Amino acid sequence: MHNRAIMGTGNRAYSCLNSPELDRLIFEFKTYGSSEVFWHLVRKFAKGGLRDFALAKMRKAYAEHDRRVINFLKNLEISGLENYVKDLYFERTGEVLDLKSPQNFNQKIQWLKIHDNQEIKCKLSDKFAVREWIKDKIGEKYLIKLFKVWDSADEINFDGLPDKFFLCPNHASGSNLIVNNKNLINLKDVQREAAYWLSFVYGVVGYEPQYFDIPRKILAEEFIQQSDGDLLDYKIHCFNSEPKIIQIIGGRDLKTHTAHEAFFAPDWTRNDLMYHTYEQYDKDNEPKRPANFDEILDISRELSKGFKYVRVDLYNLDGNIKFGEMTFTPACGFSKWASEQSSKTAGDFIEIN
Repeated sequence: MHNRAIMGTGNRAYSCLNSPELDRLIFEFKTYGSSEVFWHLVRKFAKGGLRDFALAKMRKAYAEHDRRVINFLKNLEISGLENYVKDLYFERTGEVLDLKSPQNFNQKIQWLKIHDNQEIKCKLSDKFAVREWIKDKIGEKYLIKLFKVWDSADEINFDGLPDKFFLCPNHASGSNLIVNNKNLINLKDVQREAAYWLSFVYGVVGYEPQYFDIPRKILAEEFIQQSDGDLLDYKIHCFNSEPKIIQIIGGRDLKTHTAHEAFFAPDWTRNDLMYHTYEQYDKDNEPKRPANFDEILDISRELSKGFKYVRVDLYNLDGNIKFGEMTFTPACGFSKWASEQSSKTAGDFIEIN
């Protein structure tokens, strides 16, 4: 109800971007708002004449809102947290969550959020901190080259960087920027985009606690691609340290957010045991088994040791394997599955007590 009220009163403010009206919206957001309301307001204000002023105020309000939500969740007892996740799960999926006897993949991911929130998951979800762990586990050669790290958007500069590089925050997913030529891009625009990334705590909306305490940074990494211009993303779904589902994504278009994907068993037979994110490769155009696939599986086994479930993301640059990230709660455990049986089969791979 409050969210609808904010959306309604907000429209009147967009035509008179004055400080008192903005302050009132900020107050309502801090009291009742959600991240969806926040970004709706940001998009609206970005079209007006007070973009930077409005964004600065909204970022501050959003940060305060996040801190309040996180502190609330951290102080909940297990029973209260279970009720919170049950309500959230029903809101996002329309399904009732039984945490005493979870059955499918999504349900067991919710159980793991509450009962298997190991401290190490925070470090491994941090794209900067995980690098040290990867170096110790499998070696530095598997790391993508890191050029620079910044703690704030204002610190970003292009000095010493190659013309082309990859920019991303260390604490979130889906936020990135490919700089094709640093001499043709406006530094202020990049800083503004980076400030946008740093303005929210990833994981609050879907309750992914491994992201809550990541110190937020901006990373400048080497831009990587295969010799054919593509970049296949090997997402290895591991259960009790054993790869079971190999998800391969290729042909990404970051502007249209499209791609193709296929799912395989470890023996490279096609299966369909995971939710779909993109259009599926047809049989004639599906990715071929790489010559170093056994090494990909071995790396996944090593990195997934000690976890009931984790997705290990790797790249394969013409035979040179590079680490991408570790994901413990894909899509927050709210994904829509084409087949309930597939969700149940994948869920059976997660062994819980």
